This record gives sequence, C-alpha cells and structure tokens, in this order.
Amino acid sequence: AQDFLGHTWTYLVVKEQVTPLFSMLHLTVALPSGRSANLALPESATVEDLKVLANQSFGRCHLRLITSEDQVLTDLAASLRDAGLKDKDILTAVVPQVKVAATQKAFALWCLGGDSVAAWGDPNCGGDSSSV
Repeated sequence: AQDFLGHTWTYLVVKEQVTPLFSMLHLTVALPSGRSANLALPESATVEDLKVLANQSFGRCHLRLITSEDQVLTDLAASLRDAGLKDKDILTAVVPQVKVAATQKAFALWCLGGDSVAAWGDPNCGGDSSSV
C-alpha cells in the first residue's frame, strides 16, 4: 500500500488482520477556529511530512505547528518521535501573518515570527535583504 506521500509500505498479515511493520502516530491538528484534522503517520515520518499533510488537509500553506507544550516544530528533518510527538498528541496549526513593505523601487515580504525575509527590486532602495 502507499501512504500520503506515495511511499510504499510493507504490511504483515497475521490471523487475517493487516498489521503494519511500523508504528503509526495518530495526531490531531487543530486551527484556532476549532476546525481539526485527524492524521496518521509512521513514527519515522518527519516534521516536514506532517506539515505537508496538515497543509493539504486544511488547504493552506506555511502552517506553523505548535505542540501542547508550546513547542514550535521548526526542525523539518526531525522524525516525529525525535520532535517529541507521541500517539494521540494534539497540535495547533497557526497561519503566520504576512507583512509587506515597499519603497518606490523595492518590496519586502515576511511572516511575523518567521526567520526569513524576501525582498526584490533595487538593492539601493531596500531590495536586498541579504543582511537581514
């Protein structure tokens, strides 16, 4: 069978029941509005896999995932277990607020609480964010 990312997984049939050869984490991701999604991923999946699935489930992009212990999941390469997630955990998904600034010849875009800035336009008028 294939999972949500197209990975093929091997299953073991025991007494006419299909049992996966890996452990699954069942997680609930909720928006502040109360809308939620129940997600199941292999515990070896990464934080990035979880973010992709959450983004797809809510039809959003760039969701910020926060654990019930107020930990923001930022290490995309970490496995779900290494990120401290356990079966039946509940996470909050927050849509970062986007900000835009402009001069006559340049623009900048960033998300509040984020760690990057995108700028374009004349470098002499603010279009170069390499020092930020």
